[in-house]
Amino acid sequence: MTPEVHEYFGNGTEGTWRRVIAVDPGLGGTGCAYWAEIKRVADTPIMPKRMKLLVAKRDPDWLHRVWSVRRKFELVLKRWRPKLAVIEYQQLWSGSAVSMASASSGDLFKLTLLTGVLASAANKAKAKVVLVTPGQWKGQLSKDTTRRRMVRAFGPSGVFQDHVEDAVGIGLAMQGRL
Repeated sequence: MTPEVHEYFGNGTEGTWRRVIAVDPGLGGTGCAYWAEIKRVADTPIMPKRMKLLVAKRDPDWLHRVWSVRRKFELVLKRWRPKLAVIEYQQLWSGSAVSMASASSGDLFKLTLLTGVLASAANKAKAKVVLVTPGQWKGQLSKDTTRRRMVRAFGPSGVFQDHVEDAVGIGLAMQGRL
C-alpha cells in the first residue's frame, strides 16, 4: 500500500476528511457516494449524505459511453463539490479467470480509460484524487461478505445498487468499519 493510500485505509490510523466522494467506475453504471465528513474509527458508521448511479447513454460505441458518464460525473462534481475523490481503479488478478477474461476481451482497458477520465474530471474540479484498488479497500472480501458488513453497519438501509454499493463500501472502509 502506498503511503498516500495508507493514510486513508491504514489500520490503526485516525483521520477526518471533509467533502469526500467515493467512486466505483463502470461502463454499465458508475456508483458515487458522498459524505460531508468521514471519520476513521468513528463511534458509529456514517451513512453517505448523497448517492447516485451514473448510467451512460445507450450507445454501441463504448467510447461514447465513457464521454456520457464523464459529463454526468462533471455535473455531480459541480453539485457536490468534493475536496477528496477516492476512485477505485483496476487490478489484474492473474489467478482469477474472470480478471484474465476481462483483460483479454479488452474490457479491463476500457474500464481503466473510464477511471482515468473520471480522475481527470475530479482533478479539474479541484478535488484531491486518490486511486485505490479493490484489494486496498476491501482486501480479499467477497461481494457477499462486503454486502453483509454494510447491512450490519447501516441496518436495512445498508442495501444499495450494485456500483453504488462498492462506492459506499470504500467510504465504510475509510471509516475502519469494513
